[in-house]
Amino acid sequence: MKMMNLASNRQKKILRFFGIEFSPGITMGAAGWDIGLLLSADECVERWSRYLLLTRDFGGETDQLLPYDQDALDALDVPADWDWRAEVRTA
Repeated sequence: MKMMNLASNRQKKILRFFGIEFSPGITMGAAGWDIGLLLSADECVERWSRYLLLTRDFGGETDQLLPYDQDALDALDVPADWDWRAEVRTA
């Protein structure tokens, strides 16, 4: 039987942020599929970018989101040249 890799804490954090329910045993592939669908929408990329810029939550030590103020998140403007993917890679 093939061993399936479990989703990473980072993957679970993204799913949690968007309110996607998942089982404790969600696989990396299943989480990646959902995340790919989510982040194919510009408004979701923008929302996730605002969360990361506001909280600086780049680590994967836990799958829990950092606390944040929804009004501050909604009001935040993300600089056009800011790349959250680069920030996550260097965290």
